[in-house]
Amino acid sequence: MPSKRHKIVKRFVDRKLRMRMALFAIIILALLVLITYDIFMGAINAPLALAGILIGILVGFFAGRMFNITWHEESNKVVSRMDWIGIIVLVIYMIFAIFRTQIFSAWVSGPAAGAFGFCVIAGTLIGRFWSMRRKTIRILRKRGLVKRR
Repeated sequence: MPSKRHKIVKRFVDRKLRMRMALFAIIILALLVLITYDIFMGAINAPLALAGILIGILVGFFAGRMFNITWHEESNKVVSRMDWIGIIVLVIYMIFAIFRTQIFSAWVSGPAAGAFGFCVIAGTLIGRFWSMRRKTIRILRKRGLVKRR
């Protein structure tokens, strides 16, 4: 049986935003499994993987700015849309994603470079997910729909 909070989210958060967050969660889990496998296979050591994830989280918080999450008065839902600053951030993020191997190969070489790239991507998605979730919950709290746990 769905919890009260789940029912509120389903009712007051736009379906596209919920689907985006669910997709992020699935990809994050898959990447974390892949990173764990790389650590156990010796492709990358745990401290370097953690550093990559932390760097990615910082990038993700910055990239989380891509989407402006607001309350839509007509639909009475939390919605997300991209604003002009978000578009600039998206372009910078895409450039970073395209050239990540070249950027990281200066510090990490061989198979660890690819694994480190996955760590940064996972961290970026975690940061973006965390940022979107935080903004969404803040809006729902402001509307009095959810309370602090």
